[in-house]
Amino acid sequence: MKKHITISQLAELMNVSVHQLRYFEEKGILYPLYADENQASYEEYLSIADPDDIIPKERWSFIGINFRSDSTEELSYFNSPVLLVLAEKDINVDVKDTEQVYRKKIPSELLSVIHIPKADHSMMNEQIAHSKSLTFLTAVLVPRQLVNSDYLQILGDFVSQR
Repeated sequence: MKKHITISQLAELMNVSVHQLRYFEEKGILYPLYADENQASYEEYLSIADPDDIIPKERWSFIGINFRSDSTEELSYFNSPVLLVLAEKDINVDVKDTEQVYRKKIPSELLSVIHIPKADHSMMNEQIAHSKSLTFLTAVLVPRQLVNSDYLQILGDFVSQR
């Protein structure tokens, strides 16, 4: 007979927030029962996904593997400056939870945290990132504008201060 645990217990065991687990549950990546037995297959994902927003099978596999991995403990091994740049429009990362974990694991004198309000996970400006044609045109015509300018400035400042 299998023993089941609550989502709160799972979050505690995995050192993640319940919010993060619920997000992946809503996206059909994680099911309420044990993930290895009940993680949605790519075919199941295709049956419920928005036809205009389907991810490739390779990306689906990548997400599944990374969802089950956890590098939280390794964060405490940093002994050099760490720059955590968080995109406020990131739908792939729980920004608040990520910042909380970094602040818990990395000494404050080593950690710099920056939030970019109008960037998505790829650090592209939100308007560009949500349009394939605009992304393409920007990449061809003005490639330096493809990535959020604040992001590039933040990286340049961080590197020049070291």
